[in-house]
Amino acid sequence: MAKTNNSVGRSGSALLALLMIALLVGGCGSEATGADAALAGGNTANKVAPRVGYIAPDFALPDLDGKPIRLNDFRGQPVFINFWTTWCKACKEEMPFIEAAWKDHQQHGVAILGVDVQESPDTVKNFVTQGGYDWTFLLDSSGEVYSNQYNGNAFPTSVFIDAEGVIRGIRIGGMTRDIIESRLNLIKNW
Repeated sequence: MAKTNNSVGRSGSALLALLMIALLVGGCGSEATGADAALAGGNTANKVAPRVGYIAPDFALPDLDGKPIRLNDFRGQPVFINFWTTWCKACKEEMPFIEAAWKDHQQHGVAILGVDVQESPDTVKNFVTQGGYDWTFLLDSSGEVYSNQYNGNAFPTSVFIDAEGVIRGIRIGGMTRDIIESRLNLIKNW
């Protein structure tokens, strides 16, 4: 009888471990949208945090020419921040979709910031040039903005911010053109 209980206990532990792994892995491709802002509880738009319904944390990072770009300089227009790296397969797959969205939405005042995390400026410049991408690219060489200000833990991570500076959506994982379009329309019309 004791042998049976030990076996059941080990099976239960294994099942619990598998469930926890599934929950952790399942986070890839997850998202929070504007609908979640109402669930954040009360008026959170006057507080700063890397969460839906809160003001996006400000930062200043150099662009590919070394010029510092500050997030708060875009206040008054919707902003799409895409945290990425050149070695990330999903990042590379969504880049053409982001470029197409940039071409369609730039005349409507949408800013797109591609924030590369912890790679050399030359690596990023070569990637951007070879891909023919022309939205604004920034260098988070230390990873400080991504890791500490935005609590990033997977690539790509996309943050959608309305014209008032409030985060209306966060998506972890690659996106299709339709997903990008729906998020851009969300922040343009908020």
